[in-house]
Amino acid sequence: MQISATPQPVSEIEAEAIVISVSAVENENWDLSPSAQQIDQATDGLITRLLELGEIATGELAVTKILAPAGLRCNVLSVIGIGTKGRHNRGLAFRAAGAAAKSLANKKRA
Repeated sequence: MQISATPQPVSEIEAEAIVISVSAVENENWDLSPSAQQIDQATDGLITRLLELGEIATGELAVTKILAPAGLRCNVLSVIGIGTKGRHNRGLAFRAAGAAAKSLANKKRA
């Protein structure tokens, strides 16, 4: 598995998998990262709809995989919950990246 960061807009990336994060805020709402906002726009609001339906968990290290999302050029969109906004730190970012990698590595990919 090759992992890379890119300055390219996330909605234009062609990859086997794309990973984005979401965090919880008060009143059972959520906060989308800038990349997650771009993905939400590219997929006609898919991320927002799934959050509203409770299909994406925002708890720390919760992983939700979306297969072949329309509007994106990837086979898997992995959404990582990073817990409550304001409690984020480098350690959490490191663990979230590990959780994403582990969930994607569970299955052989091209």
